Amino acid sequence: MAAAARHPNYLTQGLWPIAPLAQPNLLRLGESLPVEWRAGKTLFARRLARAGFSPALTHPDQTGNVRPRNDLGHPHPRAAPAAPQA
Repeated sequence: MAAAARHPNYLTQGLWPIAPLAQPNLLRLGESLPVEWRAGKTLFARRLARAGFSPALTHPDQTGNVRPRNDLGHPHPRAAPAAPQA
């Protein structure tokens, strides 16, 4: 979808990609929140918890890490391809 929104054919027809969460008013609101609410995505975690999600999701022991994927032998998507074996 993101690639389609930037496609030259869309742009020539006047269809421009929009980032609704990057609106200046919304950015100012986020910046005005207390630091302790912004740190560690506290508000997001609290909202998920109120919605009934488990603590494993709202307060994970480990955050955004690709190591488990790499441990399974999967290369990083941007890694150079392996050299062919002779």
